[in-house]
Amino acid sequence: VDEEVWSRAKARQAALDEIRLDNQVVGKAPLSGSQAARRPAYLLSGLIRCGCCGGPMNVGGSNPKRYYCASAREKGKAVCAGIPGIAKDKLERTVLDGIRTQLMQPEAIAEFMEEYRRQFAQLTDDRTARRKQAEAALRKTEKEIANILTAIKAGIFTESTKAELEGLEARKKMQSVEVEAANAEPAALPPDLADIYRSKVEALVASLNAPETALEAKDAVRALLDRIVVHWDAEAKSHAVEIEGELAALLALGTNKNAVSLGETACSLKLVAGAGFEPATLRL
Repeated sequence: VDEEVWSRAKARQAALDEIRLDNQVVGKAPLSGSQAARRPAYLLSGLIRCGCCGGPMNVGGSNPKRYYCASAREKGKAVCAGIPGIAKDKLERTVLDGIRTQLMQPEAIAEFMEEYRRQFAQLTDDRTARRKQAEAALRKTEKEIANILTAIKAGIFTESTKAELEGLEARKKMQSVEVEAANAEPAALPPDLADIYRSKVEALVASLNAPETALEAKDAVRALLDRIVVHWDAEAKSHAVEIEGELAALLALGTNKNAVSLGETACSLKLVAGAGFEPATLRL
């Protein structure tokens, strides 16, 4: 197995572990490996929410298939008055167009970069303190290891000495990782981030139509989305769709960095379709 295939397989395993963990965090029954590995039936399955009650919307009917509010259909109007169903293909086209043209607009990116800088400045002191603490703990462990090695050279070597040395070596390895993480600088955000992101999304959307890349492209598209809220405008007799993007994933796509490298600030912010961070909707 070459390095690229190995890396992709490990990334897939990590993603499945995260799915199982998320499921347990919200209090649901633990998922088996096969359940977590089961891909959604449709591109947007599980991401769509009813703008009337906030409940999930599921696919139903045929010719064309439509997304309907599950609460309205299964529990009745006492729970949700419901909204008219929206064609699955039409919604998917709208969302794909939304992540291509509405999310990550230059105005939104400029606003995010300013917020990123502001919050990062607030975290600097805390990050520095964590780094000093991690380095002090590592130095202490290294000193303990040195003392044991001195004892071994003096002829003192027992099973307990060996066990203690192995434990300290394991601790040193973990502490070294902590020091490295504390010293890591957040990923630089290029000024043309929006343009880079948009070109990559174009390629990603095109990959959805290629059989050999469709499954991975589908997972990648879903990773960019936090949730999609479908509203019904009774006066205009049309749907309006609000798209919320996972900002860390959006930025990772535009910077070739993983979400963790973008820091705590990126992972704590959401981006909504439209200019800046204000909620905006796409009319159908």
